[in-house]
Amino acid sequence: MLKNWGIGLGRGLSINIRPPEGTSGKTYSYMFKAVVSRFIQMYKPEFIISQSGVDGCYQDPLVELSLSMNTYKEVAWVIRDLANRYSNGNLSILVGGGDNTCNSVRCRSVMFATIAETLPKRFKSIID
Repeated sequence: MLKNWGIGLGRGLSINIRPPEGTSGKTYSYMFKAVVSRFIQMYKPEFIISQSGVDGCYQDPLVELSLSMNTYKEVAWVIRDLANRYSNGNLSILVGGGDNTCNSVRCRSVMFATIAETLPKRFKSIID
């Protein structure tokens, strides 16, 4: 599951999590929170940079994961919470991945709105 911890002077300062094919949103959320939370608690970074790919969405044609909009909302909430607790809110979100244009836009919008705490209530039923 953990494929990379960085190299050279950066070893141990970054992680790359690659879940098995078919991983569900519930499993992914649990795994993400457990692994990333522990990593952040251990290092207490001054600034968090998260590369948040959205190609794990259940309708993406290339990656065989089953992540829902709610999964992306939960992951964004964990990232935001960790940045607030350990990095004084210093957070940068980079996006990438996603070969289903409509879902990519939706996933990214949900993540950004969750982090900014601006997700309109009328959209919550669409995501959950």
